[in-house]
Amino acid sequence: MRLSVDGKSIKNPPKAKTVAELISALGLSEEEVLVKINGKLSPNSASISGEDEVKVMRVIFGG
Repeated sequence: MRLSVDGKSIKNPPKAKTVAELISALGLSEEEVLVKINGKLSPNSASISGEDEVKVMRVIFGG
């Protein structure tokens, strides 16, 4: 898997089979991020394979 978090490449991504497992392994909350797999927005139940390009983006809150 090729993983980036907020635009920064992660050289040794955690082993995860689903988006939810990946978010947890990164120490993030499901409510604070969006995840794209191969350019498509993916639900937390989506599977991840070793060939996928995964982008994790934090959602910015403000007022």
